[in-house]
Amino acid sequence: TGQVTWVNNRTLQYTGRSLQDHLGSNWLSHMHPDDQADCCKAWEAAFDQGNGFAGEFRLRRFDGIYRCFLWRIVPLRDLKGRIIHWFGNTDVHDQHVAKESTLRQMEIESSERKYRMLAEAIPQIVFTFSPGIGLTYANDKWESYSNQPFEKTVGLGFMSQVHSEDRHKLQLPDLVRHKTAGVAWQNEIRLQSSDGDYRWFLVKCISVDELDTGQVRWFGTCTDINDHKLLEHKLKEAHDAAQKSTESKTRFLSNMSHEIRTPLIGITGMLNFLLDTELTPEQMDYVHTIQQSAESLLVVINDILDLSKVEAGMMKLEWEPFSLVSMIEDANELLSTLAVQKGLELSFWADDDVPDVVVGDRIRLRQVLLNLIGNAIKFTSKGEIYTQCSLQHFDKEESELTLLFEVVDTGTGFDADGEAVMFKPFSQVDSSSTRKHGGSGLGLVISRQLIELHGGTMNCRSKKNQGSTFFFTAKFGVPASQTHPQPQTPQNEAADPFSRSHTYCPREEGLPFHNDSVNKPQPSKDFGTSQPLLNQFSQSPELPCSVELMHDALLNKAATMRLMPPPVRSDRLTLPKIVLLEQIADQMTPMILTSPELEPLRSKLKETYLMVLIVCEWPRSRSTMVKHSKSILSTLVKSNQDLEIETATNHLEAVEQLASPLRPAYDYTLVSLASEQQILMLMRMVCSSSFHQGTNLLVVTTPMQRSLIMEGSKGQEQSVLPRNCGFVFKPLKRSKLSWYFGVRPISSGSDDPKNMSAPDAPQQRVVTQKEVFQQMESDVGGKGFRVLLVEDNPVNQKVLTRYLVRVGLNVEVACDGEVCINLFNSHPHSYYSLILCDLFMPVKDGYEATREIREWETANGISPEKQVPIVALSANVMSDVAEKCLASGFSTYISKPVNFAMLSDVIRGYLLP
Repeated sequence: TGQVTWVNNRTLQYTGRSLQDHLGSNWLSHMHPDDQADCCKAWEAAFDQGNGFAGEFRLRRFDGIYRCFLWRIVPLRDLKGRIIHWFGNTDVHDQHVAKESTLRQMEIESSERKYRMLAEAIPQIVFTFSPGIGLTYANDKWESYSNQPFEKTVGLGFMSQVHSEDRHKLQLPDLVRHKTAGVAWQNEIRLQSSDGDYRWFLVKCISVDELDTGQVRWFGTCTDINDHKLLEHKLKEAHDAAQKSTESKTRFLSNMSHEIRTPLIGITGMLNFLLDTELTPEQMDYVHTIQQSAESLLVVINDILDLSKVEAGMMKLEWEPFSLVSMIEDANELLSTLAVQKGLELSFWADDDVPDVVVGDRIRLRQVLLNLIGNAIKFTSKGEIYTQCSLQHFDKEESELTLLFEVVDTGTGFDADGEAVMFKPFSQVDSSSTRKHGGSGLGLVISRQLIELHGGTMNCRSKKNQGSTFFFTAKFGVPASQTHPQPQTPQNEAADPFSRSHTYCPREEGLPFHNDSVNKPQPSKDFGTSQPLLNQFSQSPELPCSVELMHDALLNKAATMRLMPPPVRSDRLTLPKIVLLEQIADQMTPMILTSPELEPLRSKLKETYLMVLIVCEWPRSRSTMVKHSKSILSTLVKSNQDLEIETATNHLEAVEQLASPLRPAYDYTLVSLASEQQILMLMRMVCSSSFHQGTNLLVVTTPMQRSLIMEGSKGQEQSVLPRNCGFVFKPLKRSKLSWYFGVRPISSGSDDPKNMSAPDAPQQRVVTQKEVFQQMESDVGGKGFRVLLVEDNPVNQKVLTRYLVRVGLNVEVACDGEVCINLFNSHPHSYYSLILCDLFMPVKDGYEATREIREWETANGISPEKQVPIVALSANVMSDVAEKCLASGFSTYISKPVNFAMLSDVIRGYLLP
């Protein structure tokens, strides 16, 4: 029936209930709820099978505690074998608990035995530590290392093995209540070994809660790091030694810079004064040789100092907006004379998707290009050098672009061994005693480091006797659309193409680019404003580019040479995008078309169709001429289909094309050939051809070649020089070619086309040293300006005093900073118009003297705008001299040897209103 019919008194005592509560079907109410289902299943199985069963079930005691019982249920049968009752039940709780405790203890011992074996197998020292007790366990590695029995080091006995200077490091962290487990701690200490030596160990611990005691124990390891510490110590010693060596080298190079530049001041300074005198041609040649030698020495010094600056982390880039195309043109223009002397063709091209204005370090980038192109010229004896700039990547979100520059030459090239040493300091591909080319072997090293500072990379590829290509990438910022570029290289820069600008001109970070900041000099507010001052006074039309020195000398040999008017387009070909002269004032269009004077001969059936022939023997130069022509002439036709450009690789192909009756007359013929005789042949053919005599012939040449052409045509100009003939000097620039195609930029002066001279017009001449003096004397001489020269070196005093007197300034000389202060204090504040101050002098240097002057001016209420301009002069360009000058109160800083043209611009900027 499943009814309980009897229980003994032991059951009543255990449950604390009456007999009636146990009889019937309530017997399950005393059982643990989790065991009731299992018990019911066991009973059902027993009823079905008629067998007994056994199981552990928990029953509730009178106090509510459940205890385990081993139920042994057996059936009671009658004589016929029928089950009439079931009985059983035995209390086994204590035995059960004891059994579980025994099993748990066995598991603990087994686990501890395994972990002890693991601890003994680990190569590190393993230990346990209890706060308030100390060391409670350590593996055999500890006893083996310390040679001390564990009983001696147990507790706090291990402290005797810890180095006395490291014992304070063993302070364990304080544990927060309810967060005592899993706290990690580590430190490095020295432990004494069995032989008495101390070795470094890394001690790492973690806290663990003891469940049975409620205490906290720390389990940890000690790892031997002595070899690592020794290596670390040696590396630190090596680093300190290297740093001291670098500092020593920097100081040495700084001193050497000062010592070498100081005599150069006397050499270059006196040479300038010598050039200001009347010299015979032979004497002039001697002087120029000395000047070139001095400039070459200065280039080597600058290369060594640049390398040291980069290695010492002192090289900083000056980011400013500049015209990228103009910078590339400028670099090629500076080196064109060297290329002309070797008979090499120099060309360059910037892809149409390359923006004209970018933000970067123009000076350093130009330095890299000058080095690469200069090397290409040096190692190329025949052929051409080509420079290309293309867009590699443009990030619109970051307003940043990556440009790829390539310099390709047709020189000797080099193999893999040469490439391996190409970018190593003081290394050259040919280092033998019979090498053909000189040099310090630093140019490419410096260039690569400068490019890396600019966020790019530099590399090269070449095959022996098949030319070489040097290429690099650089990252640039993209300025706002209205940003104007900084002016290009100062026009009165030294004629040496590798010369660097020594005027410091910092740019404040975060300062937005603005047109006024580029064009307006503010000498009283901004430190190092000599660069905008220099640009302001050297961009005047009276002071042409100094790189035309060679051109000017050659032009004088062909004084009778005539420059034909450039070709212009007919009124009927003038398109809406081309604006006539009388519309300039209203529309201010950037490009204009000159008034029609000469009209190219063309077929009546093709009134808007232009035919161009380009004759060039150099492949890359020919490709560049095609690109320039297509870019410019596409503005003169309705579509590209109306423009056809044909090419010839030599004069024979050109003769064949000019003589062909199947071709229409060419509107433009561009000729660039190495032989002037071949050019004269083509010119005679054009003159003798009734079909092509109306073509506009443009000869891309050099001053020397043009002189030879004019001499070859002397006396027969009518039969040799075509009616519409013009010359343009290499390297070919878009601005030059645009002028000859009739497209002119609007100038700031007169808009009369007759006043628009050609880019290579013979009236443009280089500024000689005598003209620099004369211009300066005209501007500031005899106006009462007084300059205080503070200089301790007698040679420098002589050079600078001679210059200042030569340009008409009153000069007083102080031999050190102390004399400078005395002279300054003995006169009214406005007595001196300008102070030129050396930095390193005995008694009191220029820094201290300038600080005292600025402190006096501040104490007497002199505003920054009315402070006396103080220009720092120093032959030390290695250290951060410019920043120190700024902190001391200097107005600007110029390095020695001083370029008189640059110094003139700086002085003029501070003295003139």
